Amino acid sequence: MKFFRVTEVFGRYFPNVPERKLAYAGDRGTRAHELCFKRAKNIYIPTKKVDPDTYLYYRSFEQWFELMVMRVLFIEPEFIDATYGFKGHPDMGLVLKNREHVLIDLKTPVAHKKIWAGQCAAYLHLAQRSGHPLMFRSGSLQLNPNGSMARATWYQYHQNDFAAFLSLLQGVRYFND
Repeated sequence: MKFFRVTEVFGRYFPNVPERKLAYAGDRGTRAHELCFKRAKNIYIPTKKVDPDTYLYYRSFEQWFELMVMRVLFIEPEFIDATYGFKGHPDMGLVLKNREHVLIDLKTPVAHKKIWAGQCAAYLHLAQRSGHPLMFRSGSLQLNPNGSMARATWYQYHQNDFAAFLSLLQGVRYFND
């Protein structure tokens, strides 16, 4: 059985975006993620070597992280569900200062995307199955391109979102296996 990645399942449902624009957005997201992961790992970042646009996304994350996070549980692990046949790499599992265990997925687009709820539900399912049973909430963390504090969107209807993901996964499997 092929294990489809969560992003691979949803990637088939993105609207057609010009290749050049998609490549730029992917590169921007990768650079921002790398800096945020370093901050979460408490690794020094020489800010003079970071391009100004990427630094603003990082600064957005840093403000949110300092205000909200008590401890990092994991950063971009690979989790696998052999029953449903999918895998994923959620960005971060965190313990917030209110002691809640949450999963967040970093996002650089300015506009919220509906598929993020399904993506986070799939990641939350994987995290729970992989030894994080206290994790009951997930959300997208939109990094602000202007450097102001990131905005978390928490998803409350995980069962519906996960069911939608499983339906899409079944469709991908049907047409690609």
